[in-house]
Amino acid sequence: MSYNPNRQKNAVVKRQRKLDPRAGLRYSDVVSRFGPSAATIEDVRNKVNTDRGWRVVVHKGDDFEMLYEYICARNATGIIKNEDQDRAIRVLSGSIYVTINSENFELKTGSSYAFPKGTEYQLATSGDFDAEVIFCQGSDYEEYVEQLTPPDSVSVVSSIKLPTEPKPTLPMVNTEKAQQYAEKLQAQRKAKETQRKQALQGQVESEDGPVKKTPPPSKGRAPLSGQQVEGVSPRPVGARGFSE
Repeated sequence: MSYNPNRQKNAVVKRQRKLDPRAGLRYSDVVSRFGPSAATIEDVRNKVNTDRGWRVVVHKGDDFEMLYEYICARNATGIIKNEDQDRAIRVLSGSIYVTINSENFELKTGSSYAFPKGTEYQLATSGDFDAEVIFCQGSDYEEYVEQLTPPDSVSVVSSIKLPTEPKPTLPMVNTEKAQQYAEKLQAQRKAKETQRKQALQGQVESEDGPVKKTPPPSKGRAPLSGQQVEGVSPRPVGARGFSE
């Protein structure tokens, strides 16, 4: 079929679908599921363990303090109360379930809530995910907290994947045997290199003495069918033969 420019002009060109740069699993998503997303490495180094996870003191003054706390899953503070000071909470990741006067509601990521003084409340995490929380309160708020009911389902098993067992050590290597094996391999490489050079020069060492190696055939064009016929003016056959 001959080339038809009109046919080519009217042809439908299939366009490739553009890839979404935001598709796929990102590293930040993995960290948000299996580790702290709002804490820095410096915070983790300066953390203080608690009975429900760990915390970091962000600021502590004479009348005010700010705490970052990583609360593990399946934890509840029990019903607590402070008669003299207020407290504010902001959820950075995960969820916190608040109980006030037998009523429950959920604080999701980014939510904030304030507990006026004298409020009886309980804070709890879900059974599957940890939570990161910022507390803003008086500097001695927890010293005057009344524990009305004991904590429930206390768990300090964090979802952060940290190595618990040291990596297995590799077996010791015998230096002397390793050196001998390396020398053996080097001798074998030298022998192969010597044989290769002798083969290129046309001399190969054998048991009976040096034997002359026949030169390799020339790399010219291989004869076609019919060109090997003996006779007067043999006619080459085949497409390639007629072209010459």
